[in-house]
Amino acid sequence: MGVCLLGLGLSLGEAQEGGHLSVEAAVPLGRLSVSSFRPGVGQEVWVEVPYAGPFPAQPDWAGVDEDRGTLARLVTQAPGPVTVRAFGLSATLEVQPGANRGPLPNPSAPARALPFVSEHCEDPRLPQLSGLWAIGCDGDYTSRAEHVFSGEQVALQGAPARPGLGGGALYGAGPQDHGLWRPPSVVSSPEAHRVPEEGIAPPATDGVTGALSVADAVWVFELEGRLRESLRARPAPWMPPAVAGPWVAWVELGESWLFGEDIYVRHKDWREGAPLVRRVGSQRHVAASEGFVGWIEDEAVCVESFETGERRCVAARPGPSRRLSLWGPVACWEDYSGDDIDVVCSDGLALRRPGHQRGPSRIGPWLLFREGNQTLLATAEWIVLDDDDLRAAPRGATLPDPLALRGARAEGGVTYSLSMPPGEFTVERRVGEAWVPGEVVRGGGVAQIDAPHGDAVRLRGAQ
Repeated sequence: MGVCLLGLGLSLGEAQEGGHLSVEAAVPLGRLSVSSFRPGVGQEVWVEVPYAGPFPAQPDWAGVDEDRGTLARLVTQAPGPVTVRAFGLSATLEVQPGANRGPLPNPSAPARALPFVSEHCEDPRLPQLSGLWAIGCDGDYTSRAEHVFSGEQVALQGAPARPGLGGGALYGAGPQDHGLWRPPSVVSSPEAHRVPEEGIAPPATDGVTGALSVADAVWVFELEGRLRESLRARPAPWMPPAVAGPWVAWVELGESWLFGEDIYVRHKDWREGAPLVRRVGSQRHVAASEGFVGWIEDEAVCVESFETGERRCVAARPGPSRRLSLWGPVACWEDYSGDDIDVVCSDGLALRRPGHQRGPSRIGPWLLFREGNQTLLATAEWIVLDDDDLRAAPRGATLPDPLALRGARAEGGVTYSLSMPPGEFTVERRVGEAWVPGEVVRGGGVAQIDAPHGDAVRLRGAQ
């Protein structure tokens, strides 16, 4: 009898070729996940196979220092290319003479209260941002929206208690919560997609596509369409799936007895979902944004590019976090530092304030969070991107430079490509030890920012 490969719709007998599992079946993503494709000399690099086959796995690693099954580790020794291999797949690292080291700087981020969206919500993960709208409640139901840029306030008619939020939209699934709102419109769209039953978690949306977890599947659909796909899965209750363009991701429980919670993903061109992280330990609270997927582990927060497989994990103390917020590759989470809970983001922004800060929701310089009985909005003085950012394209080698922001810069310059929220931002480039003001860029789309000196840039809200 064949052994089902969860999420692939294949049996072991169907996938075997000459007694061995084919690479295509074992690694449906067709690539490795790598912590850095441009590490510096002496840096530790982790490589993982997004593996769908039976265990124990036999990846036949090459080019690594330590083999942990589907996970491997190496420490770079000298500048130049290094190739790692597993299951016939390969990834080439371009080891650099220098590397950025240490944390990114933490900008000041004054916060102001938003009383209009501070009322109690039935779902403790709310309020949240959807685009530039802070979505809150009037006691239980998610019925209020305040624009963080203009301050406009609207009351949504008939909105649900547990909506999916994203891309400026609010979507309610199920017979009781059905509807689609796009503030500042206060009424639901008559074309809102209708699902036949309640989900086991809130839905997810990026403003165009929706996803809903039910007991034995993840449904994917256009918010204002009629067709719906059903992906075989055993998604986790309470934790919603995540949607970003052609991708959907969810927390999978199908093998929780063996591994714990795993992360599964599916591209719209695939018939089924496939594992992205499938190993011992819990991976939970998945989020997706603009080509990136993120999740929380026991002692780390990870973000990976769907396209390239480059993965960044940062040591963290997420504890029993309620959710993960993702803006592009920038993750924000609840940090448990003992008796206090703070909000920390992967780009250096950290709110270390008295009391507990919970429920982070981030877009651009704006960070929505809950503190006591208040909803507050922090506005970072600036956003910083260094040349090892997942949105950076260096044009030359990374060289040591004691005057650079974190001790290194890219020879020949670097170009940053990022999705910008609406508004105007002044570009500041790091040159030596100074920040040099430059042009003003208008947000609301993808911006290309060039840094000829090859070091960091800051984006400061234009005055």
